[in-house]
Parts: sequence; structure tokens; C-alpha cells
Amino acid sequence: MDERRKQILQEIKHQCEAYKSDEFEYYFEIWGLNWYPWQLEVSPAQTIQLSINDLSTEDLQYLENAGEIMLIRKYEPHEVENETEFGRKRYRISNSNTAP
Repeated sequence: MDERRKQILQEIKHQCEAYKSDEFEYYFEIWGLNWYPWQLEVSPAQTIQLSINDLSTEDLQYLENAGEIMLIRKYEPHEVENETEFGRKRYRISNSNTAP
């Protein structure tokens, strides 16, 4: 695992631990041509902020394939309230010491 992805994983773990959760959700929004900001949330009121600016679904897929996180739910388009949200997924951190 490269340093960038190690940093992503450590920051997600640290912030989930602060919120006493081992789960988080990822989604991206389309705000305009070539502008796709991403979000990580423990809950709608608790957003995870990372020091990197370019988190992608490929980064999360890599962490999933490495066994660091598990995909536990993929939302269907009709389940998402905001029509600008896309790709919402819920993940659980593997081997986490935080409370569910």
C-alpha cells in the first residue's frame, strides 16, 4: 500500500474512532463539468475531513480489496434524497476497535 492510501486509511480510522463508529459512507456530487467533490460521513451531521483533496472510488476499492474496509451497503439511486449525490456506499472498517 502506498503512503497516500495509508494516510487515507489512518485518517478515516482516527476520525471514525473519534465519533465512536466503525462505519462511514462515501458519495460524490456533480456540481458542474469536471467538478466532482466527494464526501465521507459517519452520519449526516458528522462529516469526516481528510487532509487529501482527491479521494476516489478507486482508493476505497483498493482498501476494500486489501481487506482494510468492507462494503456493507450500496445505495440505489431512488434511496438517495439529494439528486446531486451519486455512488453512495456504506463501509465498515475491518478489525476496528471502535464501537459499532
